[in-house]
Amino acid sequence: MEWSLAIIICLLVAFFILLKRSRNSKRATRKSETIKVPRRSVPESFKKPIPKQLGLLPHAPLYEMAGRLDGVMDGEFGRLVKTRVMAKHPDWTEKMYSWILFEWKRYFLMASLYKSVPMYSEDVDEIWHEMLMFTREYEKLCVSVAGEMIHHEPNIERKPDSEERALFDVMYSLLFEVQSASWDIWGNFFRSPLSRETARRLSERGEADIHAMLFRNHPVVAEATRHLADRLHEMLKEAASNSSDFARKAKSKTHYGNLEKVAVVVILYSLLSTTDFEREIQFMLGMEIQSKAAASGAASSGCSAYTSGGGNSCSSNNDCNDSGGSSCGSSCGGGCSS
Repeated sequence: MEWSLAIIICLLVAFFILLKRSRNSKRATRKSETIKVPRRSVPESFKKPIPKQLGLLPHAPLYEMAGRLDGVMDGEFGRLVKTRVMAKHPDWTEKMYSWILFEWKRYFLMASLYKSVPMYSEDVDEIWHEMLMFTREYEKLCVSVAGEMIHHEPNIERKPDSEERALFDVMYSLLFEVQSASWDIWGNFFRSPLSRETARRLSERGEADIHAMLFRNHPVVAEATRHLADRLHEMLKEAASNSSDFARKAKSKTHYGNLEKVAVVVILYSLLSTTDFEREIQFMLGMEIQSKAAASGAASSGCSAYTSGGGNSCSSNNDCNDSGGSSCGSSCGGGCSS
């Protein structure tokens, strides 16, 4: 009888030990399982091939800069950044990352040329933030491409306005073909006019004044920025000589992608009554682009780029004076920066 009781107790102990081990094994298995995060839906525009040489317009003298930028981002630094971004955003697909990185490269070139550039994409800004974690590598990239550090400045307390976005669209369209993915990443293009003051200053000044108003003057980018300032001046001069004829030609020649002439017409229309601005610009963009613009939304991350020689911000666009060193409406949330 005692032996039987002892055997039963031993069997019960063995059973509970095995049961406990089985439960622990199941917990360990569940912990080791990869957590599957649902991927974000990929816009149809992201399925298109990415343009070579950043989709630069033929006249833009930035092919060498773009090549240096691609060279760095195709190396170890680019791989480290991608690893961090994809680990932080498991919902991103490979194609999504490639397109967002593509637009970051465009943004970085803009920040290398212009005095101050607002940020209108939270996704692009995510890549930028991760780059800043590699301080030395990022600084080397800046010096190699732009000649100096391109700083990341958060502007949490200020909100970008329509004037800033209008100037961003003009500057962007003078450099790059606007891809359908660009609309999905940056949001609506050409939805607001420039202020009359900014439009007047651009249309009435010579290339030297335009350069001083908008562009950086670092030796590494000086040749490119002078060329761009001259290009903008010549287009504005042509448009001013017969604005209605220029607008008519621009309407007939505007095609999906190259919106350079639209950017110039935006400056001209900003000088006139803004009543018909949206209607005229949407007509120029065409129904396909208008539909894309209506479907997308512009989300600002509240950040901007400024160079190491950046200056103080003004309280409003009316604070901008005519001195050669100020640029109106180009900083995130500000009216002008020196």
